[in-house]
Order: sequence, then C-alpha cells, then structure tokens
Amino acid sequence: MKSIFPVSSAVGAIEKILIVVNMDPDLMQEGISKYAGVFKQFPNVEFIVFGNFVVSDPYCSVHEIEQKCESIKQEILDGFQNYDPEVHNFIIHISPILERCNYIQSIQPSYKCHKKCDHFSKPPEEWAQDIFSVLNTDEGIPVLVDSYYKLNLPDQFAAEQLSNELGYLIKSTKYYIAGGDILTGDDYIIVGFNMFSRNKRLHGRQIDEFAFRDRFCKDLKALYHVSEVYCPWPELPKGVVELLSNGGSFSGFIHIDLFMTLARTTDTGEELMLLGRVDPKHYDKDFHASDLEAMANLNKAIDKVGEWFSTIKNRNGQSLFRVDHIPLLIYWSEQNMYKSFNNSIVEITDNDRNIYVPNYDPDGPNDIIKYDDVNNELDRQLKPYKIKRIPVIGDFNYWASRAGSLHCVTKVLKRKTTKQSD
Repeated sequence: MKSIFPVSSAVGAIEKILIVVNMDPDLMQEGISKYAGVFKQFPNVEFIVFGNFVVSDPYCSVHEIEQKCESIKQEILDGFQNYDPEVHNFIIHISPILERCNYIQSIQPSYKCHKKCDHFSKPPEEWAQDIFSVLNTDEGIPVLVDSYYKLNLPDQFAAEQLSNELGYLIKSTKYYIAGGDILTGDDYIIVGFNMFSRNKRLHGRQIDEFAFRDRFCKDLKALYHVSEVYCPWPELPKGVVELLSNGGSFSGFIHIDLFMTLARTTDTGEELMLLGRVDPKHYDKDFHASDLEAMANLNKAIDKVGEWFSTIKNRNGQSLFRVDHIPLLIYWSEQNMYKSFNNSIVEITDNDRNIYVPNYDPDGPNDIIKYDDVNNELDRQLKPYKIKRIPVIGDFNYWASRAGSLHCVTKVLKRKTTKQSD
C-alpha cells in the first residue's frame, strides 16, 4: 500500500501551486495582474489556475457552456501573457456552476427560495489556501482533504473538479477544514483556534473542550497520517484565545498563518517556529498610551502561544520547537488589519533555505510604517537560521486589507521530498 503524508509547510522543493482567479468580469484582469510577482519568483513551479463561473440559465446547452469555458481560459491566458510573455508554467481549469435556485425553478416553476442563496451565484474567492488541505502519496500524487462543510459554497465543488481534471485523489471528512489554520511539520500538524472552535460547535456542543479536543485530534491523526496533532487552545487562558480571535483594539486573526510560520529545523535539531511581534518603533508616530498597551497585550497573547509550544518535547526528551519572532505590522488605515510576513511561503531544501514574503508598499502619503527598517530587521532575525528573505512583488496591500496575504492566496499542492519515490 502506498504511503500518504501531508504536504509540509516548509520542507521540500515546491513543484505545484494552486491559485484561484475571481471570475467576476470586472475583477478578473485586475486579479490576474496581482499574481504576476508570484509567477516570477517561482519560474520552475507548475501553477494550477482555477476558477468557476456561474451558469444562470438552466437551459444553457453543453456546447454553450464549453464555449464559455474556453473563452474564459483564453482571457486568462491573454491576461498573463500581456503582463509577461515569458509566463508559460500553468494549467488553467475553469468549471461551470449551475445556479441552484434557477435550476430548481426550471423543473418546478412554483418553487420560491426563502433562503439567502447568494453564495450559489458567486465564484470561489481568491483564498486558495482554505478550499481544502493537501496530502501527497509517495509517488507525488496530491490527495485533497475535502470537507463536507464549506463557508463559501462554490468551494464545495473545487476538489471534485480538480480531481477529475488532473487525476488527483480525494479524502472526505466531516470536519471543517481551513488550510490557513493548519501548519504541517515533520510527522505532526498544528491546528488553529478558528478551526478548533468551529468544529467544536459543529460536532462537540455537548462535551467540554478537552474531551472534544481528544476526539478531534485522534481523528485528525488518522486523517492526515501523522503521529501528533498540536491544539493548545483549551489549555491557554481564555483571555488569550479571545484576544487572538477578536483582536481587542486590532483585527482578530482569522487563521494562525497570519502570526505563525514553521521554518523547519535549526542547527540544534529543533523545529523553528516564527511568531509575529508588533513593535511601536516600526512606525513613524508617537502612539497614545492606549495604543501601546493594546500592542503589548497582543504580543503577550502571542507569547503565551509560543510558551506552550516551547514545552513540547520530542522523542528524545528535548525541546521540539525553538520559538523566535519576526515583525508583524498593523495596517492602521485598514480597520487595524495586519501586514503579515508570517503569511509567506517557506521552501527548505538541502541547498536553499528561503522564505518568500509579501512585499508591502507604502499605502499613500499617510502610511506611517518604516518599511526599510522593518525589512532590515527581518533580515537580521532570519540570518542566524541561514534563511534568505525573498520579497514577492504584488498588490499585497489589497489582500492585507481583506485579512490575508501571500500564503492565503496560494496553496502548495506538491513538494519534492525524500518521502517520494524517484
């Protein structure tokens, strides 16, 4: 029987990346340009460009739908080539979605929808990370872990469509899955508080958090083929989880990939965990005492998470994780969202240790962030671990304003690792 293992958050040369293009005609060309820097930084990676369009007419013929698919594919292709003629490393997959209510009304004219079915008339959003999570077989075939429960209903069809088109495998689960709330190391995964709490509401309302966590983690070990699942949230003070999820004076973290990054082993054999830290010196502003207190409280909450992971031991009784910090920026002009460097792509191989980080630009004349100072500090913090910062150019202010960034809008589908057969 072939072995199955989760795609690492850090280790192995990246071979395939998924991105999702918004099919809104007013946004499609603009959306395509946002990915140009990603393509440039990964010239040897095959990109899977995925999108859906909504078929509102239930009587639309198969031929008309196929023509529409090809038309959209050509429009996307033209968009990429107009921006950079050298970009060729992608497969475009476009699928139709039949609008549910229109279809029902076509076979039952008296049907009236009494629910808000807006989700069925919208394409998947750009958050490629969260549609499903990914395992690989030892032959390098992606296995898509697909949830029955989706926040964005058109995402429900993504795994099936990609599997059918590209020959991928699927594992289904009753649990709510959010790729940005799962980080994968060597034979373990880390589950974020959003994914834990949402599954607790779905599948564990009648039991306490600790009992549900035991069951949840046991099931995830089998689902992801790992020995350990780390889910610290029931053990942390309630105020810590509340602050991380609600944000206090700032925006809450939707997923842990906004403030947590795995970067593989250090020279001492520990797993390197990089946590975000807010620092007033990164801004050209004299803050009020209340703002300074809010930043300090956010750092304390993140530190509590780091302290919990610092207590984890490996099989030899040594610390499994080494916790360090990198800058985390408050996006003051956008509802106190974050410009996160943790929301990055890590690629650790025998020859290279790279972290591809979003390159944030000044957001107008009132932007108070000292970008040069921040980038220099990030380089200094990564240097002891021999990790090279590689900035990815793109409109990351746009994605940051929507509570995401580089990691959120990409999904590594395949890495070359020693676990794969040659």
